Amino acid sequence: MNDTLSILQRNLGQYKKTSQGEYLFKCPNCNHHKSKLQVDINKGWYHCWVCDYSAKSTYNFIKKFFPSALPSLPKKKSKYKSVFKTCHL
Repeated sequence: MNDTLSILQRNLGQYKKTSQGEYLFKCPNCNHHKSKLQVDINKGWYHCWVCDYSAKSTYNFIKKFFPSALPSLPKKKSKYKSVFKTCHL
């Protein structure tokens, strides 16, 4: 099982698998009674179909709602970090 999926399952509870890499959870932002938070593990985005809460980073979603789960989730390195180091103004 994917690390991100296991963290989300542990904190949000049961999920429904909709397609390859996409899952539905209950949204912690609006607390809707049905599973309306769609999470795509492969692409790394999420969207709630009730409150329209969405972003393109599941890492930031976990950081906001479940910060204690972060040590077990590896951070993605920025592809621009080396560009900023070499840029001299």
